[in-house]
Amino acid sequence: MAERRILIIWLDNWLADIHCPADMRAQAFAVTESRQGGEYLADVNSAAYQAGLRSDMRLTDARALRPDVKTTRLDSVLSQRLLKLCIQWANRFTPWVGQMEDHDLVLDITGCAHLFGGERQLTARIMMALAKRKISARIAIAGTIGAAWALAHYGSEPLTLLPLGQEREALRRLPPAALRLEAPTLALCQKLGLSRIELLAKLPRNEIRRRIHPDVLSRLDEAVGYKGEVVSPARPLPIYHCRQSLAQPVIELEAIRHYVAPLITALCAQLQAAGRGAKRVDLRLTATDGRQLGQSVYLSKPVALASHITRLFEDRLERLSHSLVVTYGIDDIYLCASQTVSLTPRQSGFVELLLAQSPSEIGQAFFALCDRLGERLGQAQLLRSVPQASHIPERAISFVPSLALQTVPTCDPATPDERPIIMLTRAEPVEVIADIPEGPPRRFRWRRRLYTVVRAQGPERLSPAWWQSIGQHKAESTRDYFRVEDDNGHRFWVYRDALYREAVTPPVWYMHGFFA
Repeated sequence: MAERRILIIWLDNWLADIHCPADMRAQAFAVTESRQGGEYLADVNSAAYQAGLRSDMRLTDARALRPDVKTTRLDSVLSQRLLKLCIQWANRFTPWVGQMEDHDLVLDITGCAHLFGGERQLTARIMMALAKRKISARIAIAGTIGAAWALAHYGSEPLTLLPLGQEREALRRLPPAALRLEAPTLALCQKLGLSRIELLAKLPRNEIRRRIHPDVLSRLDEAVGYKGEVVSPARPLPIYHCRQSLAQPVIELEAIRHYVAPLITALCAQLQAAGRGAKRVDLRLTATDGRQLGQSVYLSKPVALASHITRLFEDRLERLSHSLVVTYGIDDIYLCASQTVSLTPRQSGFVELLLAQSPSEIGQAFFALCDRLGERLGQAQLLRSVPQASHIPERAISFVPSLALQTVPTCDPATPDERPIIMLTRAEPVEVIADIPEGPPRRFRWRRRLYTVVRAQGPERLSPAWWQSIGQHKAESTRDYFRVEDDNGHRFWVYRDALYREAVTPPVWYMHGFFA
């Protein structure tokens, strides 16, 4: 049985690497995030590190130390999405890939390294691929997860290949933090003068358990291999596939087409149920003698339409006709969508029905529907929306009886990118926390729920229609609209009613709509 080998990839500057533009890599750059008490540095690049900036430092202290440091807000959604892509990329080296804290990837390469020429060639390939994408990393290979993690984080070299059985010797001069201990335990070790793991390991086990913490013994045993440690592998993306095992082998092309067509229909049904479209579909035919024949189709646009995919496979099956002759017959057919993306949801069948009709037929059907609804509900209850020439959102549309207007007046409404697809009937007040009075919100509470803003655009200033306010008892105030996005990807349209320099009392914030 092969000795266990664990490879740790520590993406030490992950946040700075994925957020830093290409033209700023030589400058001091930092990624910031909002925490309790203000703005802090979440990560810094190598230039900022050499200038004395560190993660978890206050932004004000960082600017006092390096006024010219370039910063950007942390995009946690982007970080998680790219990290998942990195895990998928690492699956080409081993089927067992897990994730730990501090942007660590764990690869169990037991029995896999020889496929790439050995451990040194494997790590060289990984580091070359990451360096090509401007991603810094520290890599270590050892017999345990604890030892590999310690050498990746606290080793003297960015690449460490530890021979078998050398875990105890390699950990001797590393600090106790290499054992992944909690902060209070590390503080106690520092207070007791235990600056290295060898000093900690010399203490009696009962004294360590009683005076320091029982976790120290567990971490020591895991690092040297006396105790097992498991990290669950990351779950792969769902694969949409279907299979047909034949009772009798077939060799005719028409018979293959007869079985492939329902498989494509079943595969598209899976994709439509999941709201995804295929970018690549693979077909694999297995013969009775074990030989496999395969074809793949690539789609320029993600689709889940069976008729379109079937038409593409017709030519592919023609190419397999010559190979079918030399086999003993096909007894297994496997079809899968190996590359899929999310599709924009739409009403099933409605668009196809409209495209099949002429414009005059569509108009006649629409007015016939209005007549039937008017008879059931009453003509006064059947309304239609009419755009109005107004820049005030709640006045941009009015509702009139459907029979009142035969033509829709033309105006210049706002583009869809500037206005949300859903607007509240009446704007609702929200409690907002902003960095500066005139700036966008950083947090807001709406309907008893707190939202953290990670991205904001604006303001879009809408002044009142002064010619309509003449003679009114209360004049309308200027609004500043912001398009904000929270840490869960939800996008809102909020506005501040009145300006600080014009208002006697602090302005009030309102929620007005939602984007897709």
